[in-house]
Amino acid sequence: MQIFCLGIENVAKKILGIKLSAFPLFVLYFFFFLVFATCSKAVRVPAPPPWAENEQLTFFSENPTIDIYLDASASMRGFTTPGYQTYFAQFIQNIESSVFSTWPKGKTNLKKFGTQVYPISHADFLNAASPNFYNEPETRIDRVIEGANARCLSLIITDLFQNEADTLTLSRFIFEKFVRTGLAVGILGIRSQFDGIVFDVGVNGLQFSYRSTNEPNKFRPFYILMLGKHADIIHYYERLTSDYLNNYVTQFSLFSRYIVRTLPSFDNSKVVNTYRMNEVLSLLASGKRDYRVKQFRLRRNADIGAFKVTLSYNREPFTIYSNLNLLEYQVKLINQTNLDGAVIHEAENAFTINSLQVDTKEINFNISFNATNLPSNAIYCFEVSLYPQPEAYRIPDWVSRWNMNTTKLQNWINAPLTFEGDSTLNLKRFVDEIAQTTIRFHKPMLAKVYFYIKKG
Repeated sequence: MQIFCLGIENVAKKILGIKLSAFPLFVLYFFFFLVFATCSKAVRVPAPPPWAENEQLTFFSENPTIDIYLDASASMRGFTTPGYQTYFAQFIQNIESSVFSTWPKGKTNLKKFGTQVYPISHADFLNAASPNFYNEPETRIDRVIEGANARCLSLIITDLFQNEADTLTLSRFIFEKFVRTGLAVGILGIRSQFDGIVFDVGVNGLQFSYRSTNEPNKFRPFYILMLGKHADIIHYYERLTSDYLNNYVTQFSLFSRYIVRTLPSFDNSKVVNTYRMNEVLSLLASGKRDYRVKQFRLRRNADIGAFKVTLSYNREPFTIYSNLNLLEYQVKLINQTNLDGAVIHEAENAFTINSLQVDTKEINFNISFNATNLPSNAIYCFEVSLYPQPEAYRIPDWVSRWNMNTTKLQNWINAPLTFEGDSTLNLKRFVDEIAQTTIRFHKPMLAKVYFYIKKG
């Protein structure tokens, strides 16, 4: 029997048919103790567990250490001709100030690399606008990754010109040091004036002279690999673009375990087209509302019900999740109990997602619940996790446009002036390796929500 907010006297009249003064007080106390003890057995379930730490994007760091690595190989020399007027030279002069405008109390470590990695002073770093700075015979980015501190934000400035073997080695090192531990990879491409030699083209390591025209799309690209916390990379990139890269031709992509900034909840959600079900707020044991949970109750004598619910979400910018409706989901029964605490395994098959549609702002569920074979007076608690399928991700178009087409190599040998120095060797292969290892290892999550349904 349920009693709703009745005074003691009204309850006595309603249940016993007597006035309060006509009955011994201790007997009434004992009676109501039994009533409320019985009511306390009403079915309730706990709220779902908190989201795991790795399921939620954290805030950016307050005072991080930023390690800045500059490729000092001879292949970078052409970016400094004619000196300080190139976008590359200007960027080098401003990179430290861009860091400190992002984090005024941050700390920087300056280094150059080629065959090895060397720490350098602030004065030496400023000399990077001079062609004489670039005298290293090799570009060993893998050694940068090997010695990098994963607790810092690493910014690696390079032309990213790698042969196929180097590309595979580099992507493997990045995966082991950063991706596997939950950190992100940002790739910022910037086009700059160039007048110099492009080394190591094709399997035979050929060299071509290249001088960019005045058209920005013919400028040669250099890159900043950003390795560290997802939030730190986004925070730095947004400040960099707003304050320093206004006139530059740039492209940016982010590879991370996170594709939404915050896992969505049912706050401001819409429930429509309910069939033999009512939305309720009374199933959680705590009595508090949890916006991750939608609570329903089958109507009296109903065994089958259905509803549609719309969930809002915010995609994280710059990630490569593309085809919104290539989704897979996992339904997990996290709690199911009746008054006797019995576990109802048949409930796992009672919850069905009949359709699932996603656009750029909303997720629409069409759900049915068949409790025909399930006991009454029980709550069934389901966890629903949504993941884009691997095929839902697409490498950004700019990567293919900036990738060097080596099938033209013989043409370039025959006519060196046609050499396409505005492209990057094995860029597409490198980006594809980073993307695929991130997707396969982390299986980024779009949403995790809960549906609690009571029968009886």
